[in-house]
Amino acid sequence: MKKHHYLLGLLAPILLTAACRKIPNTDELKSNLVVATNKAPGIQYNSYKTYFISDTIAYLDDTSTDSILVGSTADQIIDAVKNNMSRYGYTLVGRNQNPDVGLALAITKNVNVETYYAGWWDYYPGYWDPWYWYYPSYYPYYYPFTAVYTYTTGSLILNMIDLKNAVAEEKLTVIWNMAGIGAVGSSVSGNTQAGIDAINQGFSQSSYLKTN
Repeated sequence: MKKHHYLLGLLAPILLTAACRKIPNTDELKSNLVVATNKAPGIQYNSYKTYFISDTIAYLDDTSTDSILVGSTADQIIDAVKNNMSRYGYTLVGRNQNPDVGLALAITKNVNVETYYAGWWDYYPGYWDPWYWYYPSYYPYYYPFTAVYTYTTGSLILNMIDLKNAVAEEKLTVIWNMAGIGAVGSSVSGNTQAGIDAINQGFSQSSYLKTN
């Protein structure tokens, strides 16, 4: 029994330290997406008045199951685009009504796997190194801690395409785009709101899009 108590006494600090080691909480990373916008040079945006946007969103992930996003989630994100376009003076028209610009939405998703390894020194930062007590460097006197965790990152991309001059120029030109990039969680409503916030931020950063 004494031997058992002795071993437990040796292991207790190690178990306690390992228990205190936390795997990163990736839920905290999804609060906001980083938003970047880009505009084509020399464009007079007030010459565009009408637009068309599809009621579906392209959905791309790191597998072979690329598809489209429809339903309530897609509707909320598309409505956010429509609200901002209306606020900036654009009029929504049908695809066959010769819109000046077309808007295309896409969502990408990637699953990331990380491995964290901690040795003795990570357990006792700021103190002596593991060989302080004269153990030779080849002696494995440490208790490593290894954690494997995954997190998901995603991007919401919105492209504005010049349709007004497409026939004359014989090409489709992206005259503005925005991307919201960051970690996403498991909550559909939370991810949707993050996407909406990113769209609103993208338009706020692009007041030159206004038609008036």
